[in-house]
Amino acid sequence: MSAIQFFFPAPANVLRHRNSLKLYLSKTAKKLGRQIGSLNIIFCTDDYLLSINQSYLQHDYYTDIITFDLSSSPQSPIQGELYISTDRVKDNAHQLGLSHYKEF
Repeated sequence: MSAIQFFFPAPANVLRHRNSLKLYLSKTAKKLGRQIGSLNIIFCTDDYLLSINQSYLQHDYYTDIITFDLSSSPQSPIQGELYISTDRVKDNAHQLGLSHYKEF
């Protein structure tokens, strides 16, 4: 059984349909011949994600998402973490003329 969890270290109101997203992610993985073992999706601020970018990737700039594949092999169940800047989602949506939900 897969475990997809959402975390909000900073106040955020970007995820209305969690169960739909979990189902979509599980179906997408299945189409690719994979299962999800554990997938953590962390919604955070620009500053939080910048510190991860600097610490782990030695990049000194804002980004919208950073992913860490923690799977033991390409055939094993997916284990990973996705860090998403809600600030970047908001700014990107505004620049692209999209809703926050669409950009997410």
